[in-house]
Formats: sequence, structure tokens, C-alpha cells
Amino acid sequence: GGAAEGTEGDRFALKALTLGTAAVLAVNVVPYIGEPLIVNTMALARAKGEFFQRAGVWRLEFLARYTPNKMVELGVVDVLAEVAGETEDTETLGLCVGALERLAGAGGAAGRAAVGAHCVRLVELERALQAREGWVGRAASLARTCGCEPRLPPSSPEKA
Repeated sequence: GGAAEGTEGDRFALKALTLGTAAVLAVNVVPYIGEPLIVNTMALARAKGEFFQRAGVWRLEFLARYTPNKMVELGVVDVLAEVAGETEDTETLGLCVGALERLAGAGGAAGRAAVGAHCVRLVELERALQAREGWVGRAASLARTCGCEPRLPPSSPEKA
């Protein structure tokens, strides 16, 4: 039994080391990987098929933490808006809103302008996410942040 216990410990150490290395790489290397990775991820998000779209949008949302300016420059906002207009999947829509929030917040004036250019899409996103717990108002407040005042349909007049 002694040999088996040793390998169990080794396996755990290897997993911990791998995860640690991945975390360090994500923080230190992602900002320098840049264009090829972002461009490939944009293509993945545009792919037909919900699985690929969600995977692509999830990755874009992740990358937006590290290279928001580069992503705004490369047109990621347009890709996210396009995917948000095509998908019926609320999880993907939520990821789109999250990524757009990040790009508008960290991408500076260019990020806000790029997101603001999709005012109509933000209104549609707000409508689509109305039923989803915790998402009401997020796309609308993103629109306001980006300087476009969407005229949202009143969802329930009694609640002002």
C-alpha cells in the first residue's frame, strides 16, 4: 500500500503545480499573447453552433480582464453584439453582457463608444434577459454608461 499512497500525493502535487502555473501564465502572459489568440477566439464565438459560440464568448469575457484595449481595437465589441443578436441561449447572452460591461469599463472612452454604438442591441439584450434572475437592468445600465439612453418598453407599469 505504501507505493500507492506516494503516487496519490505526487498526483496532488502535480495538479497543484499545474494549476498554479496556469494561474501565473494567465496573469503574466495573456496580455502579451495578443492578437492571434483574440482573433481566433472571435472566430470561435462567430462559429455556428451554440456550444462553440458559448465557448468563444466565455473566452472573450475571460480575456477582457487582461487586454480590454487591444480587444476593443480588434472589434470584439462588434462580435459580441453580433452573437448576442443571433443566440437564443440566455447563458451566452449573460456572458455577452458581462464581456461588454468589462470592455466598456476597462476599455476607456473607445470601449464605451464601441459598446454605445450598439444601443439597439443593448435594448434587445435587456429584453431577452428580463426573465433571468440577477440580470434585470444590467444591459440598460450598461447602455447609460456608454451614453445611449435606450427607450425600454415598460415591463410592468406599477413598478416605477
